Amino acid sequence: MEAVGQLAGGVAHDFNNILQAILGFSEILLGKLKAETSEYRNVSEIKKAATRAAEITRQLLAFSRKQPVEIKRIDINAAIRDTEVLLQLLLGDKVSRVLDLAQNLNPVDADSGQMTQIIMNLAINARDAMPEGGRLTISTENIRLSRADTSAIPESEPGDFVCLAMTDTGCGMSRGVKDHLFEPFFTTKEPGKGTGLGLAGIYGIVKKHNGWINVYSEEGMGTTFKVYMPALGINEVSITQNSEKNESHRERILLVEDDPAVRSMVIRLLQDVGYQVLVAGSAKEALDLFEREQAKFDLLFSDIVLPEENGIELADRIRKTSPNLPVLLYSGYRDQRERWSNLSSKGYHFLQKPFTVTTLLAAVYDTLAEAKKTGK
Repeated sequence: MEAVGQLAGGVAHDFNNILQAILGFSEILLGKLKAETSEYRNVSEIKKAATRAAEITRQLLAFSRKQPVEIKRIDINAAIRDTEVLLQLLLGDKVSRVLDLAQNLNPVDADSGQMTQIIMNLAINARDAMPEGGRLTISTENIRLSRADTSAIPESEPGDFVCLAMTDTGCGMSRGVKDHLFEPFFTTKEPGKGTGLGLAGIYGIVKKHNGWINVYSEEGMGTTFKVYMPALGINEVSITQNSEKNESHRERILLVEDDPAVRSMVIRLLQDVGYQVLVAGSAKEALDLFEREQAKFDLLFSDIVLPEENGIELADRIRKTSPNLPVLLYSGYRDQRERWSNLSSKGYHFLQKPFTVTTLLAAVYDTLAEAKKTGK
């Protein structure tokens, strides 16, 4: 998986640029066409295919642990459906899949990439427990726990939760195995077949999301993993969803993007809602433009991967002159093990590529709104 992660990261930037242009321009076309026409349906299929390609790329990055952490409101049912292609590849023909997903499932605050990691790791464990084949049932439900209920459930808390359960018909586990299940480097697999880090990693992810995991298993009777995560109420709408993204704006944005197709698409989207956009194709061009315009910008909006100097280094240099300038950076790939993990500590916002029209405008709006709110 380390090799897959390196490969995925190496191609993600260029591949996501291609998808970004397809997604962006297809959304622009859809806005110009009448919904009942064959042209509209054709462009909708193009957009749908590009979205799916982007999702598969994101899943590979998440599975190889190269995906940046981004906590946001998500639907776990949608996250499960999005993994079906990879699940088919991992489980093969011997293991049948059954989905039992609750209707009106409450949303949760979570990182979608890490949710994919949880689902895929539990699926791999289930597959390995059923070498001759079997059935994997993935189910979800809304759960409300009282304080009395929590006395019988280890690590639980009272409140409303979403439960993701994965049940296999495999060999099951002994009490001794269950007692050590989430310890790092503990594994029952043969040497070279497992590191003992998968379940330990899942446990860490769930705890960071203020949830917990329960395991039910008996030897010869299969295993059920239940992941509980705090639920959001249906009416709890995020700041992003409340923002008036489609209103007209006059802020001046310095856009830095070296890919012509992506650059053309982003310029058009920003200008359509009234933003004034000045463009540079490299960090050097951006610095020259910033100096020539006497730093009269309201936002730096830049790709991270640029020729010669990257977007983070560019933002660092510009911030020396204009320390309060809002910064929104984007990329299709970010390696958390290196310096790209310190964006939030610098006050830089991040947008994952490929993005839709809605997510692009929302990210720009929210970055500017936060700067105004804090007086920067």
